[in-house]
Amino acid sequence: MEFTGATSAIRSVYSIGITILQIIAAQLDFDDDFSDLIEEADAEEIARRPDPRVPANGPDLETLKKLSAMAAASVQRFSKRIQVMPLLRQAREAASTLSTSEVPALKSEVERMAAELRRLRLAEEKAAELAAALTKRCELCFDEVSVEQVGSLMCPNEHLICSDCSPDMVRNFLERIGASDTMLDDHSSRGGLIPCVRHNPAFQPQCSRHYTDQSLARALPDEIFVGYRAAQDDVTENRIWHQHNQRFQEEVSRMQRQLEGEQATKREEVRAVVVDL
Repeated sequence: MEFTGATSAIRSVYSIGITILQIIAAQLDFDDDFSDLIEEADAEEIARRPDPRVPANGPDLETLKKLSAMAAASVQRFSKRIQVMPLLRQAREAASTLSTSEVPALKSEVERMAAELRRLRLAEEKAAELAAALTKRCELCFDEVSVEQVGSLMCPNEHLICSDCSPDMVRNFLERIGASDTMLDDHSSRGGLIPCVRHNPAFQPQCSRHYTDQSLARALPDEIFVGYRAAQDDVTENRIWHQHNQRFQEEVSRMQRQLEGEQATKREEVRAVVVDL
């Protein structure tokens, strides 16, 4: 069976079957003969290839047959494979036929296999938790998508827009600020940054964060990102113009006050001269 890293009860049964086969044959290596045993999954054939140290007609022949049947049932094709509980019942039946000296050894092996099964189930649960942590719901279409999905967009508060929704969201936002002076003013006050989609009052709670240039560059097609940067450049140029215009108006006001002050001084001087005359 090809190893995929995924775990489940039915895959754990397969691992137990391989372990039983290795015990019966006293073999760890997966050579061609051992692979054939796994592929054929034939209980009688498995029973004919036991550890050479096991007597052919000894008192444990019945146990060998039951263990061979367990191994064969455990390595069957996925759809025909035995379930966990029937396998454990067969293990108890096999244990009942053992000689007194072998019971502790098999009990130890069963306990080891049970511990391994618990470990595999715990690993499966942790893998599921990790997968859930790496998955978020798109704030627009509500699909569950991976946070590592190419083209997805996420604000610093981890509100995610999937790759299908992010281009249209940014395109529509840029069109709206081009058609509304109010939105353009708001956009300018943010320095040309695009707010998180949850900045909209329709979302509760709202988010006050903005998408970074880096996240937009990764998520958007080139033509949309170029449009975003062009709008951002317009905002920058507009802000610079307003700053220069404000400074100009302040300088004009200062010069006007200075001129008025000088004129007032001259009038006072003239008035003083007239009085002296």
